[in-house]
Amino acid sequence: MKARFHFIILTAFVGIYLQAEAQHKTYLGFELGPKYEKISVDDLGGMVGEKPIYYSPAGGFIVGQEISQGLLLETGLNAYKYGVGFRLKSPNVGLISGQSYAAIQIPVRLKSNFGFFRERLKLSPFIGYSFVHNMRYEIDRGSTNIGGHSSSFHAGDESRLTMVATPGLRKNYSLIEAGVSVSWQFKNSFVLYINGSSTKGFKKMTEIDGTYQIGNGPEQSAKISSNGDFYNMLFGVKFPISPAWQYRK
Repeated sequence: MKARFHFIILTAFVGIYLQAEAQHKTYLGFELGPKYEKISVDDLGGMVGEKPIYYSPAGGFIVGQEISQGLLLETGLNAYKYGVGFRLKSPNVGLISGQSYAAIQIPVRLKSNFGFFRERLKLSPFIGYSFVHNMRYEIDRGSTNIGGHSSSFHAGDESRLTMVATPGLRKNYSLIEAGVSVSWQFKNSFVLYINGSSTKGFKKMTEIDGTYQIGNGPEQSAKISSNGDFYNMLFGVKFPISPAWQYRK
C-alpha cells in the first residue's frame, strides 16, 4: 500500500510538470543494457562468491521533460529479470543454482545537465526513485523447483550444494538510484546517451539458505539475500516529440 501511494504521488508530480513546463522540450527515448545484481552473503566457509552477478539485460522507454535549461525530469518503464544464486569458488563451479523473478520498474529521475561543445555534449548526474512490481510474487515456495533451477547440484570435483529459497517476499517495493549520463545531440536533435547507475532497496526481496561441500571438506551453511539492488549501464536514443505544442501560448 505504501509503495502504491508513492507511485500515485510521483505520477501526479510528473503530470504537473508536463503541463506547467510545456514551453520546454519533451523527449521520448528507448534504452537497453546490462544489469548486475548485488547480493549480501553470510558464509563462514568463505567459498560463496559475492561479486555482482549478470543475470539479464534491462530495457524499456523513457519520457523526459525539460524543466529549465539545466534540469530534466524523466520517467518511463523498464522490464527485466532479477536473479540471485550461489556461486561456489570451487574451480569447476560457476552460478549453479538460484532463483529469479520478472520485474517492471517505473523510474523517476531528476537530471542536472552540464553542456560542452555548444551544448551538444552533456554530462548529467542524476538521482531517482523507482517503483518496482514483482511479477512472480505468487510463485510457490519450496526447494524442488525455484525459478526454473534445480535446488541441488553435484560438480565433477564432488562439490555439492543444496538450497532452499524463500521467493516472493514482496509484491511491490521501492528503489533509490544515483548515477551519471553522458549524451551527444546531433544536428537533427536525435540524442545518443549512456546511463550508468547504482540502485539500492530498503527491504529484503529474496533470500536463499544453502548447504555446500567442496571435495572432502566439511559441510558448510550459507545464506544469500538481496534488496533488489543492482548496477546497470543503459545505452539509449531519444528524440524530441514536443514541436507541435512547444511554443503554444
